[in-house]
Amino acid sequence: AKGFWTFLSLIFIFGVGLSRIYLGAHWLSDVLGGYTAALFWLLFVFWLFWPKIRLRMVQAEQAPYYNGEV
Repeated sequence: AKGFWTFLSLIFIFGVGLSRIYLGAHWLSDVLGGYTAALFWLLFVFWLFWPKIRLRMVQAEQAPYYNGEV
């Protein structure tokens, strides 16, 4: 299910960019520049929060497994 939503999100993102070009609201260079800026922002935020994300992943691995039984 996660892969499906990722794929759907990417189709939506590229579809919006293509529609902006088709409607004449932006040039191709504008859309590519927006994609590039968004990619750099995503990488920066990921780099900034990676220690916290990794810590939570390690804590989740060390937590005892709960299977729902009491």
